[in-house]
Amino acid sequence: MSINFSKLNNDKLYTLSKRVHEILSPEPVADWGIKVYFDEYVLHHEKFKKAMLQLKEAMKVLGEKDNRRDKDGVNLRTHVKNYTNHPDEAVAKRAEELMVELDRHGVDFYRKSYKEQTAILEYIINAIDTQFADFVVRIHAEEWYDFLKKSQEDFETTRKELTEKKAELINEESPSQVRPDLVTAMRELLTFMPMQYKATKNEQLGIIITKIEAELKRF
Repeated sequence: MSINFSKLNNDKLYTLSKRVHEILSPEPVADWGIKVYFDEYVLHHEKFKKAMLQLKEAMKVLGEKDNRRDKDGVNLRTHVKNYTNHPDEAVAKRAEELMVELDRHGVDFYRKSYKEQTAILEYIINAIDTQFADFVVRIHAEEWYDFLKKSQEDFETTRKELTEKKAELINEESPSQVRPDLVTAMRELLTFMPMQYKATKNEQLGIIITKIEAELKRF
């Protein structure tokens, strides 16, 4: 059994390793004579799992913060857009001018990368503070605007905390750090299992090998 591990990113490697672990864990690996290789693999699988879950949890929180600022940005835009139809032409014209700034980088800028979104929102916030502060109050949009500024600040605070967390993980064991040991242990296990089957002709081991080979083909 073999697979080109270099083609697997950390998420795919974790998924594959988790499946191998699920398949082998209930089995009598000691009876099959593969316990030494399995135990070494489990050791590194658990380290990789811990590192991945820590990183995933941190990224989940950041994603939630990003969703909040996206919603606040959309709500502010919707509020301002409503005023482009205001019966007072001066108000409508000013609302249109503000819409130009809000949409300068695209209506769906929130689909862009976190870094790009931050740059765009900082531009919008600066434009409002320097050119439209009084108008935002005039059209009663200050609450939506305050929400947007707060969620943007909250996102950036969380992003900086995540950067610091990543630095801490490097000092501990990040996914990229423990990955080589997991790959080596998994490769040795997958290489030895067919050899052991060839030597013992253990029927159940053969069935498990077939199951794992099916998983490998998915990647």
